[in-house]
Amino acid sequence: MRILGIETATNACSVCILDNSQLIAEYTTNISKTHSQHLMPMIEHVLANVEFVPKDIEAITVSIGPGSFTGVRIGISAAKGMAMAFDIQTVGVSTLDGIAYNLMNSCTGQVCVITDARRKQVYAAIYEMPNMKKLTDDMVLTIEELIKKTKEKTIFIGNATTLYCNTLKKELGDLAIVCSPDLGIPRASSIAFLGEKILKKGEGVNHFDLKPNYIKLSDAEIKWEEKHGKI
Repeated sequence: MRILGIETATNACSVCILDNSQLIAEYTTNISKTHSQHLMPMIEHVLANVEFVPKDIEAITVSIGPGSFTGVRIGISAAKGMAMAFDIQTVGVSTLDGIAYNLMNSCTGQVCVITDARRKQVYAAIYEMPNMKKLTDDMVLTIEELIKKTKEKTIFIGNATTLYCNTLKKELGDLAIVCSPDLGIPRASSIAFLGEKILKKGEGVNHFDLKPNYIKLSDAEIKWEEKHGKI
């Protein structure tokens, strides 16, 4: 099966192609540019480099968040548009699962993915390695709340490690192992390989059923509720 993977939920913008479970092309940037300007040219680029045309793609896997609301919408919109045009299945994959996949089978013990959720919060999820067993749902919480939940040695990975590395090491001491920032860059290939597993179970979805996983209110919604005394 030929699968297109898309990741746009953070500063990173990444696309890839799997062909029968083999990664044959991947293009990733991590420069905080507008994904809406770059995503489709990146898709065209990887397709051209492996001499595919869009109709050769048999399924699309896409990161559905949590992450940047705008970034998530851009990725999902692209996936929906292509899936509708070519009548193919889609799979939505948690952004946090995709980042955790970067460490799958390469370590043991507990791994916590943390990405910046702004407003002094992080998106987080905890996994047991090496098989990436998910121990929590995707969460949004403060770093202090997350630290209180950490009771054993944990590897932290994700873009929020650059913001909270010192805090994690100060509060958790030897319990905190903080990954190099480059290991936490979301990759479309991680999304694609996880999505492929879902497709093999027959659990792909129609593009109409592909939905974002925001898990928190947008800044605009928060400001409206603050203004009207809702929070």
